[in-house]
Amino acid sequence: MKKTFVYELKRCLLPLVIFSAIAVVVSLIAVLGFSTRSASSGEYRLYRLDNAGIDVFTVLLCILCTVVPVMQFSYRMGQRSTDLWYSLPVSRRRLALVRILVGLVMVFVPYALAYLFGVLTIALRVTQESFVWYVPHFFLSLLLGAGLFGVNSFLFSRANRVMDGILFIAAWACILPLFLALVSGWADDTIFSYVVEDRTRYYKLWNACDSLFTYSPLAWTSAFFERLVVAKQPLNDGMCVNFALAAAVGVAEMAAAYTLLFVCADRDKSENADQISSSWWGYKVLIPAYLALAVAALRPDLLFGGVDWWMVLIWVVLLVLALVLYFAYRRSFRLKKRDVIALAASFAGGVLVALLTEVAAEAQACVMPVLAMLPVF
Repeated sequence: MKKTFVYELKRCLLPLVIFSAIAVVVSLIAVLGFSTRSASSGEYRLYRLDNAGIDVFTVLLCILCTVVPVMQFSYRMGQRSTDLWYSLPVSRRRLALVRILVGLVMVFVPYALAYLFGVLTIALRVTQESFVWYVPHFFLSLLLGAGLFGVNSFLFSRANRVMDGILFIAAWACILPLFLALVSGWADDTIFSYVVEDRTRYYKLWNACDSLFTYSPLAWTSAFFERLVVAKQPLNDGMCVNFALAAAVGVAEMAAAYTLLFVCADRDKSENADQISSSWWGYKVLIPAYLALAVAALRPDLLFGGVDWWMVLIWVVLLVLALVLYFAYRRSFRLKKRDVIALAASFAGGVLVALLTEVAAEAQACVMPVLAMLPVF
């Protein structure tokens, strides 16, 4: 395994150097472009940045955690490369481990260099009192970045073609927040309230949606520490909850992704390269799930009042689009029986949820005036 790791590291040395150079240059250009503000403090003049640069470092890390998994696991998409790598005297699980370790090196080295040179440049430009917060952010971002790398690696490796893997990464990144957004439409009650600048804000289920994207842990960590470093705006309870929720989800996704990545490594077959991506983590689940969510989110008022025929037309368009996606998935106009059943069931389920939501909204509209008339004891 050691020889395999050294070979893989040497093979990726040139991309590592290129990624590092690009990351450092982008970081320096971005940091040097930040505007400064000055303030007097006794005999000294303090210079502060309006931006701590953490968002720039986070974007670089997110890009690396997307590009590198595609590079590291694209060998599974070609028949010749699959036969070559699987013929080595190394188990597939160890091969996956080597690819992961080298991939993390390719992510963390450019990120660390960009972070180091960026923070040093900021330190030379301003008099900042909160540089200490860069340290915990850096190490926490390494942990969450490793999690994002694992999630994207697992999702990409479930495909048999490169484009399918990229689509899997994009589709699974959004499905959880879309589901929560749909649920919040049924019961979007206030979870808690907090005060920001003498104004009361209400944290609802909807506010948690943007904590469930696969990239949300890094994004909310960036926003959280950005305020600690720059100290232009104080933290509020809503941001703290979103940060904690996103970090917890990120750690849970990391544990699940790496476990599944190693469990599935020995089950992968070389003959699946460049074939139909029929994994349960692929189109087989994603197309019906997105169809059901999209249909359920629309309410054409079929039961009460006038029917919104535009919404009905959109339902038909969504069904046709899902059918086209199934044709592309199967690479044929002949669908299997289970495909037709999944398509029909997901569409019917979405329609049923939309109708139930309409009934619930109508019942609430009828009951609330009556409740408002009851005496309060």
